[in-house]
Amino acid sequence: MRGYLEIEQIVKRWGIHMRVTRLRNLILLVYGILHSQSGSLSAIVRH
Repeated sequence: MRGYLEIEQIVKRWGIHMRVTRLRNLILLVYGILHSQSGSLSAIVRH
């Protein structure tokens, strides 16, 4: 499974320009989705 830093590098390569806090939240969302393997918000937040 990919780690946070690896996912951060991937998301930053997408070239999305937004505030640092929003970018961090996007990275955490992608990380949670990959690790929970679920579409459920509560499962994503737990991971």
